Amino acid sequence: FKQFFVMLNLPYAIVRGEKVVIEATVFNYMASAQEVTVTLTDSDKFEVITKKGDSQAKSNLRYLTYQISIPPNTGVTVGFPIKPVVLGEIMLTVTAQSVTAADAVERMLKVEPE
Repeated sequence: FKQFFVMLNLPYAIVRGEKVVIEATVFNYMASAQEVTVTLTDSDKFEVITKKGDSQAKSNLRYLTYQISIPPNTGVTVGFPIKPVVLGEIMLTVTAQSVTAADAVERMLKVEPE
């Protein structure tokens, strides 16, 4: 049983150009709260959509990152808004890292024509 892990909640498929929020839930079953950095690695296969004034999200050319606090024995969900720009399958990579633990997950998202 993993005490610290990240899971993605993905739709089966989306339409190219459709905006979708990739939900990543980080679970902390450790004895203490964890300060965690959660990152979606960027790709040329999708655009990251950021809201103006969103103080939690920091975006640059390579990734979107959240800094969150996760109490013990619970999970916290963050959303990464993206818009796919290619057809086929795109790889999504999300990492979660604290001082004492880390995890990463890679999942494919199917992108269909308009």
